[in-house]
Amino acid sequence: MLPLIVLIWHSLYISLTLSPQFLFFVCYPANLILIIGIVLQLPLLVSVGFGWTLVAFPLWVYSAYLTGDCEISCMLFHVTGLLVGCLAVRYYSFPRFTWLVAVLFALFMQILSRLFTDEKYNINASYRVYDGWEGVFSNYTLYVIIMFVGFAIFFYGLTTVCNLLFHGKK
Repeated sequence: MLPLIVLIWHSLYISLTLSPQFLFFVCYPANLILIIGIVLQLPLLVSVGFGWTLVAFPLWVYSAYLTGDCEISCMLFHVTGLLVGCLAVRYYSFPRFTWLVAVLFALFMQILSRLFTDEKYNINASYRVYDGWEGVFSNYTLYVIIMFVGFAIFFYGLTTVCNLLFHGKK
């Protein structure tokens, strides 16, 4: 229940101090999916939620470093989701198609971000290449393709490693 309490606390804080649009960043639904997966004992939701908290954590650390914004609810939100996810994956094996569901989830979040958030926030890179990466990716379409292929490879590898380490499966 701790992750749910922290998720609600931080979501309210973000909604009241910044903008509810920030709740479209993938880390928020990822933590919610992880919590639902644990409560309902659904390995697919646990694996997708955990994987996205792993993806989101270093991005948050980088963003916090750049902006200097490291307030307590944000820190607790990201760390709690990651720690709970690390504990949960020991009890749930990842379905083989986790990579596909995770990529479809990313696509879904990018579409939602494009429909419901302001372009100035560029949530989930839904409008353009993230600031600072324009020199590496001058073409947005190529950026998105590489990003999604990277997600697929990451989740395929995560599925393989977690199932081998914790469940003795290939």
